[in-house]
Amino acid sequence: TPKVGNPIMLIYFDSATCGSCAISKLDMWDGVIDSTKLLSPSLEFIFLMSPSRAEYKKVLRDMMLNGTNYNIVLDRGGAFPAANQHLPEDRRFHSMLLNESHCVEVIGDPAYNPAIWELVKSKL
Repeated sequence: TPKVGNPIMLIYFDSATCGSCAISKLDMWDGVIDSTKLLSPSLEFIFLMSPSRAEYKKVLRDMMLNGTNYNIVLDRGGAFPAANQHLPEDRRFHSMLLNESHCVEVIGDPAYNPAIWELVKSKL
C-alpha cells in the first residue's frame, strides 16, 4: 500500500498484455527508477497487473520468481479497469505519475518517451 503523501509512478498492464512478458521486462524500468531516487526519494513505483483468468497463476508464479525487486500488485478481479473505464486502450497511456494526493500529474511512459521523462522530472 502506498504511503499517503508519497508520489507514485503507476504502471498498469491490462488483461490483453502478456503478464509473464511484462514481468520479464520490468528491468527496463531500472534506469528510470534509479534516476528518480535522486530527484524524489519518496517516489514509489507500482506495477499494477490485471492478468486474464487463464494467465493469473502463471503471472503469479513469474512474479514470485522474477519480480521480487519490484512492487507488483495483481488485480485478480479487474477492479482497477472497472473503476477506471476511461483508460484508453493505447498502452502508451497506461503509465502515470500521481502526486502526493494521488492525483494524476503526467500520463505517458517515461521509460520509452524522452519527452514524458523530462515532464516527469520537472514535476518531481
